[in-house]
This record gives sequence, structure tokens and C-alpha cells, in this order.
Amino acid sequence: MKNNQRYDFIEYSKEKFLDLFELHTWQTRYLDRYLSELGAQIILREPKYFDRDYLAEFASFYSVSSKGYPNFCERLHFFQRR
Repeated sequence: MKNNQRYDFIEYSKEKFLDLFELHTWQTRYLDRYLSELGAQIILREPKYFDRDYLAEFASFYSVSSKGYPNFCERLHFFQRR
């Protein structure tokens, strides 16, 4: 994905979904099964999303750390074609 793009559209598949996460935990596998059952076909990915709740958690936890962490998160949306 180019740095100047705001969104990324991805065809839904188990492999592509799991590739979005560093760790393949029971939560990511559960979410994959759930989305498959719902018929998800497209993933809309916002790679640099500023969320107020995330920023509040970020401020309280990481503000005391000397290591630099990014202050944004990634947001995913799931769609079916109609």
C-alpha cells in the first residue's frame, strides 16, 4: 500500500485476514470463522486511524514509557457484495 492512500480494499479470505495480524490467536481464528459465516467478502482497512478511546489508553499507558510507540491504530470494516 502506498503511504498517501487512505484506505486499502482487500478481498476477504482466511489467509488474507490472518495476514493482517502479527499473532494468530484463538481470537483472530474465532473472528475469521464468524466473519466467514456472515459472508464477509471485502475488508476495508484504515491503516492510520486516530481513535479517541485508543488515544486515551495510549496516553495513560505509554506516556510513561521512554520507548516511542505510534499513537494511531488500524481499523477494519467488513462488507458483502450485493
